[in-house]
Formats: sequence, structure tokens, C-alpha cells
Amino acid sequence: MTFSYTAGGGTKDDVRLLIGDVDANASEELRLEDEDIDRLIVLEGGIRRSAASAADVLSAKFARKAEGSAGPDRITVTSRAAELRATATRLRSGAAGLAIPTAGGLSKTSKQTAEQNTDRVSPAFKTGMLDNSDASPTEPR
Repeated sequence: MTFSYTAGGGTKDDVRLLIGDVDANASEELRLEDEDIDRLIVLEGGIRRSAASAADVLSAKFARKAEGSAGPDRITVTSRAAELRATATRLRSGAAGLAIPTAGGLSKTSKQTAEQNTDRVSPAFKTGMLDNSDASPTEPR
């Protein structure tokens, strides 16, 4: 397993920057390895979603490291774990705000291309589908 960070180095480094995991001297058990971040990028797709998941993973690691004195009443979760959970929430919220809605069929060319696609599922509704060409205009309905 490896750890690397270069400011402005790429997607993996962007994820590290967003979660504050940029210290190569940090204990191995309290940092993410390059392979872990690469896997999160594959699973999540976007930088912010990957960073949110990475923050969750680090938060879980920090949560296992307890502070305080001996005894069940004195042990508390580290504040770093809580900070990372808040970071994950913030990153997910930011990633959701970056979603761009799309609409199809806005240009004649894209509509014609879609209609010519033989693998496309036929629309359930179409213009004139309720017209009765067999009925004469004088027949009651």
C-alpha cells in the first residue's frame, strides 16, 4: 500500500485535499492509502462524492481510536471523527448541488437520431394514439 500527495496532482490528490488527508507522516492506520482512494473514485464517480466516502472511512478509523481515561464512562469518540463526519455531509451536499438536469429532444437533430435508434424502447404514448380513423363523423361516441 502506498501514500502520495502532490498539490494539484490530480483526482486522487483532490480527494485528499478535500478531506485533509495530505500528511505523509500520519500514522498508517489514520490515513487512507492511494489504492483505497482510487477504489472510492471508481465506486463513487465524482471527486466530491469520493471525498465524502473517504471522509466516512477516515471517520470510522478515528472513531475506533478513543480518548479519555480507563473505564466505560470516560471514553469518548475523538473530535476528529466528528469533524470528518461533518466534512462528509458537507461534501455530499456540495456534490448534490453540482448535478445538472438534462432534457432530451430539444433539438430536431437529437430527436431524429433518437427516433432512428433501433435499440430504443418505443414510447408508450404518441400523438394521435386515441384517434379512431374507422369512425364516421356522424356516429355518436
